[in-house]
Amino acid sequence: AHLLKPAADAEKRQSRINRRAHEGETDREVIFAPRHGVDLIPGGVFAGLYGTTRIEVNSLHGQGIVEPGSRVVIEGRAEDTTPEALVIADAPGFALGVQWHAEFEPWDQPVNGALWRAFAAAVG
Repeated sequence: AHLLKPAADAEKRQSRINRRAHEGETDREVIFAPRHGVDLIPGGVFAGLYGTTRIEVNSLHGQGIVEPGSRVVIEGRAEDTTPEALVIADAPGFALGVQWHAEFEPWDQPVNGALWRAFAAAVG
């Protein structure tokens, strides 16, 4: 989501979720462990990707989008309303963004793996 933010003309804000619960920890499994839920909009791209409207994700960022740009469709939010999953409307290709670290062990983390498989399928 942070990388799409400039393209989406969005503003950031501080998150109210304790995304720093891992500070001082050195074990990557603890640092990148799922920390909170994300509610996805029914019928959206992410709900279709995951086959559910609720997922659990890791959380390390202290900021998130507060004011989405005109083409940004927020499809998932954390309990504190921080946007966690977004789509850029009318994008000519794969334009999904997430707040969590989806690069962490996609082979072991079903939420991360599903996103990477969708990306791989989109780029062929």
